[in-house]
Amino acid sequence: MTIEYAIALQEKAWKLLGRGKLTEARDAIAEALKLFELIEGKETPDVANLLNDLADLEDRLGLFDKAMANARRSMEITDKLVRTFKGEEATLIRARSRTLLGTLNRQLGDYKLAEQYLKDALKLNLKQFGKDHVEVASSESNLGIVYKYSGQYAKGLALYQSALAKLKALFGDDGFELSMVNHNIGGILHAAGRFAEAEAPARRAWELSKLHLGASHPQTMADAASLAAILDSLERYKESEPIYRKALKVFEKLYGPENYELAVNLNNLAAVKSAQGKAEEAEELYRKSLKMSENLLGKKHPDVALTLYNLASLLQVSGRKREAIRLYERALKIFEKVLKPKHPKILLVKKALVAAQA
Repeated sequence: MTIEYAIALQEKAWKLLGRGKLTEARDAIAEALKLFELIEGKETPDVANLLNDLADLEDRLGLFDKAMANARRSMEITDKLVRTFKGEEATLIRARSRTLLGTLNRQLGDYKLAEQYLKDALKLNLKQFGKDHVEVASSESNLGIVYKYSGQYAKGLALYQSALAKLKALFGDDGFELSMVNHNIGGILHAAGRFAEAEAPARRAWELSKLHLGASHPQTMADAASLAAILDSLERYKESEPIYRKALKVFEKLYGPENYELAVNLNNLAAVKSAQGKAEEAEELYRKSLKMSENLLGKKHPDVALTLYNLASLLQVSGRKREAIRLYERALKIFEKVLKPKHPKILLVKKALVAAQA
């Protein structure tokens, strides 16, 4: 076995990821990591880089403990090598491990620790690249996401706007790099309840993705679905429903009849049907999404818990309280295993459970 073979495995992993095959991608990265450890040793820059790749995929699969351990190990390796491993590549690996740790802690509800890791990543990139670099804009955007989830909307929006200004200066008004920041601006305005304001940046993100990637690219459809969620909040279901249905067709054509993006959009379409008072159709869509998520991610994944909560809410409104309570309890059990006790999702399910039991 050679380094060339290990590199080929790494490239294979990202191709698998592009096809929605998360588990197979993770297995390929894990095999590449073992080869690099065998050939180079366990504390090298290449090993640290692959540990970041592995942590990224484990995060996507909901394997948060494993992802955290691998991202932390990557950080520890590069911190030990800081005197000899320098320059842009070193900074990118060091910043990425901190970004992963920040993202993981944000997902688990530890916003203070997430903020610290992401601030550290921003400092590393600022020192290496200067304030007007794309990596700095990316770090600002990542930190902004923490502020969105922790309810610090003004702070988050300021970071997004700073990132957007940098990217416009670097790539022009129509640069593809602007798409993600516009997506995030729409998201934070949506979270803040500023639905009408959220539409324009979300729509701009979709337009840029269509311009650069084409109408049926997965990223384009992800931006479209984000806009659709905002349209839902504006009760413009006639506009959002076709977007979800197109997304479903695109993802099924690209990835087959069972994949993560399908499950997400089935859940979103179910919410539309629920809001329209079409309880039967909504339940069918929620159950299809739930089954798919369980098959892909396992029965204890937080995304599974979220669909359980949504289905339970529908059943409760439909007067099927016993079924709703069972689903709420199952969702709560999943969330309590991975999230902090005062995480908003735990509080949300607890509140719903109390109301269902009354």
